[in-house]
Parts: sequence; C-alpha cells; structure tokens
Amino acid sequence: IINTHVIRFLDYAKANLDITFKVTAIGTGLAGYKHSDIAPMFCGAPPNCKLPWEWKRLIDNGKAKVPCQTKRSKRLRTILQDH
Repeated sequence: IINTHVIRFLDYAKANLDITFKVTAIGTGLAGYKHSDIAPMFCGAPPNCKLPWEWKRLIDNGKAKVPCQTKRSKRLRTILQDH
C-alpha cells in the first residue's frame, strides 16, 4: 500500500516542479521498515523531491546501492521515464 501512495506522490511532484518537497523517511520509524525497504520506491524521483540522506546514500541519483523496486506499476514507470 505504501507503493501506491509513493506513485501518487511522485506523479504530483512531477506535475508541480515549481514546488520543493522535503520527503521524510516514511515507514522507517514505528512501522518498522528499513531504509533499504522504502528508498528504492523513490529511485528516479524528480529533482524537486529532497530525500532523506539515508535514502540518498542508498539510491545515489538512480545508481542504487539497493535494488530499485522492479515490480512498479505502468504508471510509475511512465512517471520516472518522463523525468
């Protein structure tokens, strides 16, 4: 379910490049996910998304140190390809 919301967020961020988004490390607190679980969902995020340093070091501008999520929906692939 997190992935669904990430897709919607990335779509919105791409459509609003004039707005800067300071993304927090969602899911890595009480929810119990690791940074390496969530960060790959944000591989290829548009430049107006300022990601947490924990994620930046893992995905490093698309050169992921963890595998980028491979089971993306067609919509997410379209968003990231258009970027």
